[in-house]
Amino acid sequence: MQETIFSNSQAKNWAELVRDFLSPHSTHDVLKIDFAKQHKGFFVDNTEHGDIPPTIIAERNGEVFAIVISSKIDEDFQARNLSGASHILRHTAGADSLVLIFDAHVRNFDVKNDYEFLKNYKHEDMQLDCDDKGVRDSGTIGDCLVCHRINDKGEISAKTLPYSYYGKGTNFKWTEPDSKHEGAKFEGVVPDIICNIMNEKTFANNQSLMQTAKKYGLDEERIFYHAARVAFKTLREHGFYVFDLLSCKHPEWCDAAKKAEQLILLLSDNEVLPKVAIPNLAKVVSDHIGKPSFQVEVAKIIVKYKDKFAKEHAEIPDDAESFANWLHQACFRELIELIEEINNVKNNVKNNVKNNVKNNVKNNVKNNVKNNVKNNVKNNKKQKWPGPKNERY
Repeated sequence: MQETIFSNSQAKNWAELVRDFLSPHSTHDVLKIDFAKQHKGFFVDNTEHGDIPPTIIAERNGEVFAIVISSKIDEDFQARNLSGASHILRHTAGADSLVLIFDAHVRNFDVKNDYEFLKNYKHEDMQLDCDDKGVRDSGTIGDCLVCHRINDKGEISAKTLPYSYYGKGTNFKWTEPDSKHEGAKFEGVVPDIICNIMNEKTFANNQSLMQTAKKYGLDEERIFYHAARVAFKTLREHGFYVFDLLSCKHPEWCDAAKKAEQLILLLSDNEVLPKVAIPNLAKVVSDHIGKPSFQVEVAKIIVKYKDKFAKEHAEIPDDAESFANWLHQACFRELIELIEEINNVKNNVKNNVKNNVKNNVKNNVKNNVKNNVKNNVKNNKKQKWPGPKNERY
C-alpha cells in the first residue's frame, strides 16, 4: 500500500526529510513541530490539495522508533485509522508515547462570541462549511495542522498550526505564530480514544511471555525489537505506510543479510538486476547492511552496470538512489513480503512500459516469482551467493 502514498522518488525525498528533521534521539521538540511543518510542506508540494494523511510518530524511552502514515485522508476514516494504528503501536510494539499529526479546522482566535459560534457550528459543520460554503473567506473558520502528544501517563500536550491554502496553484502560508495556540485545551474523540489506548498493557506486562523469553536468553530490548516488527507488518497489511527506524539498528536480529542475499538473487533470476553486478552487491551486503552507506554503495553499483540492465528495466539506473533505498527497506521484510516487493517492482516497470497489464500476465509473474523463490533461492540451484555465508544469529 505504500505506493498509494509515495512514488519511489518521493519516498526517498521524504526519508531524507525524516533524517533532517526527526532525529531518533530528538527530545527538545516533543510535539515534533519542525517535522510536522516540513511534512505538511511535502504534501503541499507533491499533491493536488496538500492534505496530509493522519500520521503517528511512535516513541519508546524518548526515542522515535517508527512513523506510521494512513493510506486514507478522508476525515470519516481519520479517528478509526488513528485509533487502530495507535492500538497496535501501544499494545503490540510497546510505544510509551505517540505524537499524532493531522489536518483539521479551527475557530479563528479573534472570534470572541462563543455562544454564537457554537450555535452556528455543530459537530462536523466546520468540515462541511469549509469545504462547500467558503466560510474560510469570512475569517470565522480556518484550516490548521494539529499536533497531539499523548503518553502512557495520560499526559496530553497539543498545538494547532493554522494555515491558509486553497490547493495547487495558490500560495501556502502559516497564518499565526506558533506561540498563539500554546496551552490550548484539546477535547474530543481522538484525544479520548488515544488516552484510553495509552492506558492499555503492553508485551512487557505479559509475565508468561517475559519468562519464556528469558529462558531463551532474550532481554526486554530484544523482545521489543521483534514485537515492533510484528506490529509494522500488521500495519502494512492494513494499508499503512510504515517508516521503520528500528530494524536497521540490529540487522543480525532479523537475518537482514540473509534476506538481502535471497532478494538480490531473486532480482537477478528475474532479470531485474544484471548477474554481473552480483559479486559487487554481495560485498555491499557484507560491509554495509543496516547502515546509511548501503544505499550509497548500491546506487554506485547500479550506475556502474547501467548498460547491463535488461531493456525493460533500463530505467532503474536513472533513479538508482530510489531503487537502492527500496532495496534496503525490503531487506528487513519477511520472505513473503519480499515476494510481494518483487511483484511490485516487475509490475511497476511493466506498467511504465505498457499502458495496460493483463491480469493473466500479473498472475504469471507472481507464479514465476514464487517458483523462483522455491527453486532458485531456497535450493540455490541457479546461482551461488558469492559473498560470505550468513549464519542465523
